[in-house]
Amino acid sequence: MDYSVNLAIVGVATAYIVNLIGIRQGLFIFSVVAVLGLFSSIFYIKETMPWAKLHQRDSLPIEQPNFGKLFVQGSWRDFGYAVVALTPGMAVQMTQALTALFLLASVAMILSGLRVLIIVPNRKN
Repeated sequence: MDYSVNLAIVGVATAYIVNLIGIRQGLFIFSVVAVLGLFSSIFYIKETMPWAKLHQRDSLPIEQPNFGKLFVQGSWRDFGYAVVALTPGMAVQMTQALTALFLLASVAMILSGLRVLIIVPNRKN
């Protein structure tokens, strides 16, 4: 699954928890889950670097994108980033709630990630 989809799902879950129990408690729960995930990845996850190097050796070399290409991809070609970049102030102003911004960003990132997962692999160059 794409990282932006995972991040968006976590954002929606966090916004929902914050909406139910309040900002301080919701963000505290999110922080505890993040710290537990960090500690579990440090102590319980098996090291994968040997497999990653083996995979890298067997794959074709790829061209590293320059800053300009990364900027265009992040700001204009990806629907989720463009929406989040242009609408946060409007979302907060219209709803008078900061949690609406997190929900909007999360939904936009979910849609963007799903678009990339579904449409981009089927596109022929």
